[in-house]
Amino acid sequence: HEVDPHDMNTVVSIHNAVNEETWRQIVTDWELKYHSAECPQGPKLIRFVGRPTEPSAKARFMHFFGGWVMPFDRHEWTIDRCGKPYRYHVDFYDGAKDPSDRVSIYLDVRPALDTSSGIWDRFRYNVGKLVSALSI
Repeated sequence: HEVDPHDMNTVVSIHNAVNEETWRQIVTDWELKYHSAECPQGPKLIRFVGRPTEPSAKARFMHFFGGWVMPFDRHEWTIDRCGKPYRYHVDFYDGAKDPSDRVSIYLDVRPALDTSSGIWDRFRYNVGKLVSALSI
């Protein structure tokens, strides 16, 4: 991405805020919810890698079959859950337009489907959302 050097402080602030929110979602929405008993001290971040030119399978599916716009960025985050590595996919979408002209970004944070843990977590999460929707 080309950025005007005068905008770098703003870009760095937004980048840091988005990364903090991504980490918060990994920890609270997934790790604490589903893995606090097996890993009471919580996860540690090993690394994250940006893959802006490689849309995730979910993003491609939702674009072609759900009419979603493609995300403007994608990351893969790898965490250490008490000695074992697990991956998370993060798709970054432009959020709803804010009347105050503030930056709005929607994060789709979820476990990768490359382990039984990731598959099981995604299943539990989506069943929970379905049950909540039906309980209205």
